Amino acid sequence: MEKENDDFTGIEHERPPTTMYVSGFLAQCCVIAACVMIGLWMGSYTADPGLSWVNLMHRLHLHPFLMALAVVFCSTEAILVYRMLRSISKPIVKGIHVLLHTATLALVGTALAAMIEFKNGSKFPHLYSAHSWFGLIVIFLYIGQYVLGIVFFLLPVASENTRQAVLPFHKFFGLCAYFFALITVCMGMFDFLESIVGTSVYPNLGTQARLGNASCIVLLILGGTVMHIMTRSAYARPNASENLFEPEPL
Repeated sequence: MEKENDDFTGIEHERPPTTMYVSGFLAQCCVIAACVMIGLWMGSYTADPGLSWVNLMHRLHLHPFLMALAVVFCSTEAILVYRMLRSISKPIVKGIHVLLHTATLALVGTALAAMIEFKNGSKFPHLYSAHSWFGLIVIFLYIGQYVLGIVFFLLPVASENTRQAVLPFHKFFGLCAYFFALITVCMGMFDFLESIVGTSVYPNLGTQARLGNASCIVLLILGGTVMHIMTRSAYARPNASENLFEPEPL
């Protein structure tokens, strides 16, 4: 790879392949497309379109939209920040990483509250679908990752050796939580479509079906692109380990 001089740090390091930037651009396009499509679907193309806390159905629509913002936008950016902002100092990148994950948890909490209030108001049972069970597993995994990440990598508590030992597991389970979350979002969209298919012939769903199915395809592409970016050693930050699941300087 070519050498480039980092304007931010003044350190010379290898220039990443062009494919990294192409992959990053594709990931950003998928993030924007998925969030826009899910927002349009819930805000404009359901039987009672709208996104608000006042109307009960609109509160239901907030759940998938906020989950999309949390998982598709915040979580994706939190993961990619270590690759795409490779010229920014590690402490700044780490701060952005934590802030984005904090925003993810805040959005997920709000989305859960919206769904709980909708089900209580509609007298629907809780935790009866595979989507809800998957969601709980992902949330517990995500919270565990968040807390352990704060303790081991942000606070001056753990020793350097301990951090190096924990880092590969933090990376691995972080990616697992992310991909499980993408799967759970897709399951939720299928559940939503299935619930309205019961009152309408599927071909008559028109834009709703197209937006839901297209969003799932985009999320599939997004997941594959993020996996590609995060597992290519050539895309690693300067001085980072070539193996995604090996320790690197903190």
